[in-house]
Amino acid sequence: MKTGDPIVFVVEDDSSMREALTDLITSVGLLVEPFKSAREFLEHRRRDAPACLVLDVRLPGLSGLDLQRELVSYGSANSDHIHYRPWGYPDVGPSH
Repeated sequence: MKTGDPIVFVVEDDSSMREALTDLITSVGLLVEPFKSAREFLEHRRRDAPACLVLDVRLPGLSGLDLQRELVSYGSANSDHIHYRPWGYPDVGPSH
């Protein structure tokens, strides 16, 4: 991984899902950095590259929705470019 290479961050507390997403994204030639919690992501994420965030909405502790709000408040994300695809959670709808 070189500094500045685009990266996909995966934040997922379920280890099997995190591993599956990491393997899938890696299989198409993209760099992936997985995290098991929102706090771990905030403490260790790279800030030197264009990035995409694949985020579990229902994380324990700081939820995915809370993380999204923090990123927007830090200026690290534009809320117009955040879209939810809540598989398996009928009570959490798309953001747009």
